[in-house]
Amino acid sequence: MRVAIIEASHWHAPLYLDALESADVQVVAVSDGEQAKGRDIAARFGCRFYESYEELLQKETIDFAFAFGRHAEMPRIAEMLIERRIPFALEKPCGVKAAQVTRLRELAESAGVYVAVPFIFRISDFLAAIEEMEGRIPSDFNHLQFRFIVGPPSRYITAGVPWMLDPAIAGGGPTINVASHFFDLFRFITGKDIATVSAVMSSRTHGGEIEDYSIVTLRTDDGVVGVVESGYSFPSTSDEQREFSFTLGSSGHYAYSGQDVFHVRDRSNLATGTRTRPVRLETDIYYPLFVRRVLDECRAGSSPVAGLRDAEAMMEIVEAAYASARLGGAPQKITRMRRDKRNSRNTTARHNSRGERPATAAYTVNTYPYTLRYGLRDCIAHLADLGFRSFEPMLVPGHFWPSREAADEQRKIGSLLASRDLRIVTLNQPNLDINLGSSVPEMREHSCAMMIAAMRLAGDWGAMGVVINPGKSNPVLASPRDQLTDWFRRSLDALVPEAERLNVQLIVKNHPLSYLHRAADLVSFFDSYGWERIGIGYDFANGHFGREDPTEALQLLNSRIKLIYAADSGLDEFRHDPVGVGAVRFNDIAAALRAFGYRGDTVLEILNDEPDLALASSVAQLETHAWPRRDGS
Repeated sequence: MRVAIIEASHWHAPLYLDALESADVQVVAVSDGEQAKGRDIAARFGCRFYESYEELLQKETIDFAFAFGRHAEMPRIAEMLIERRIPFALEKPCGVKAAQVTRLRELAESAGVYVAVPFIFRISDFLAAIEEMEGRIPSDFNHLQFRFIVGPPSRYITAGVPWMLDPAIAGGGPTINVASHFFDLFRFITGKDIATVSAVMSSRTHGGEIEDYSIVTLRTDDGVVGVVESGYSFPSTSDEQREFSFTLGSSGHYAYSGQDVFHVRDRSNLATGTRTRPVRLETDIYYPLFVRRVLDECRAGSSPVAGLRDAEAMMEIVEAAYASARLGGAPQKITRMRRDKRNSRNTTARHNSRGERPATAAYTVNTYPYTLRYGLRDCIAHLADLGFRSFEPMLVPGHFWPSREAADEQRKIGSLLASRDLRIVTLNQPNLDINLGSSVPEMREHSCAMMIAAMRLAGDWGAMGVVINPGKSNPVLASPRDQLTDWFRRSLDALVPEAERLNVQLIVKNHPLSYLHRAADLVSFFDSYGWERIGIGYDFANGHFGREDPTEALQLLNSRIKLIYAADSGLDEFRHDPVGVGAVRFNDIAAALRAFGYRGDTVLEILNDEPDLALASSVAQLETHAWPRRDGS
């Protein structure tokens, strides 16, 4: 069997190597973008080394892959393997968001590709001892507690994987990296799904960006309770690396840990006292067993000992735990809504049981709150799983940025849109680095170049247009208004012909920090300049904070409006909050929209730490006002 090791700098990769030195296995290639351990591993097996997994997969013919890598990069690695129909094992957590793992599971199941995930307690002495005690797995447990405290975060720097300390790349600390094993084990030995999750976390020990201590409480619908304590706070040495302890309470037995032993008391026969069974609690020894197990399964055409469906359930728990911790430990419900929807191949995302489109399908989502969480492709897939069908991507490096290097990803996003019947309405970007009304010609030239790149992308994806801002002025010493408008005119002189050539619109958005933000000022300017290829995107939160009555603005702009933005704000602080929590009068606005027959897109541009919940609550609020829906939705 020809095997590749992908992104070999992961700290678990060395645990796989002995098992791969087998007569029936030939390691033919190793990749390592971190360039920390890969060359040495390739030398050990006398095989080819690649600095990128993309090149490896393009050039090598392989029968199986063991895939590692940065957590945030794992979905892309897995997708490339699935596209090539290569069976593989993927280190947990398989991504940094449940939606990413769900997408991988769907792709793998559709393609019929074997994918295993190393939840190694499923092949451990520990599980064998539990099964021996209970006589069966799953069994009737009442409560379970696991403590797994490992060494400090600095060990990842020493191991050559400092990205583990970056929550954007790693997804978090011990909760996603360590406790995840026990979330899976809880589900496996109880045979039950989790109903609610609560958690408290701290970074007090090391003061880093990731948590270094975590307690997560799990509860099933029928009251089984699990407590998972994990951390990066054990003062580890080479001879003692971690603390691992547990207690398990079932209807028949009570078990608790010792030093590599499993103590059991039988509730129905207390006279026997405490029985002790040796177990190997050193977890590293099970990775070679995992290697041999998955290769045998793959050869036999068997299902994996643990797969992406298990990883998906684990990641839903992880996300709920982090959400709970951010809310001070408030319990979070785990619903099967998304999973059930995906298992039915997304039909519920498009229609409800009566054949009607759900309310979410009528609204467009601006991806701003997701830019630090997802790449754009994963973001669109995640939002589509929630029932949304149209989007306004924010062009932000790390989320998506139009460049020569992004051409392949651009194509994949286009394929995603086509395969799932989704659409991009407009493209937008933060205006921090762009100023079409700058006094500096080179700045205007740069800003126009960025806008033209966005217009080309809009044309490629079939979007209506690109959102632009008239420009910013110095709030301390503003330039004369006629100069500001002249500079903006010069930028438009460069942009409008390109918009015509590319068949896209320039959507001018009202923004209270721009010198040209009131509806009357926008109408006056463009009545003079001309409306060719120009439309208005009116933002109600922006208008309210800018001391403009949105209903009066709608009457003035009327047919010039190409799309509208729904978010809430007060007057004292500029916000884009969920609809209903600020002072914007959405009931009056809905009536005004109905009065002039608006049937265009409503963009939800909500900036919130829990954007999924914020979007759901905003849709519900707008529906109570009989908000006009886009034609066809």
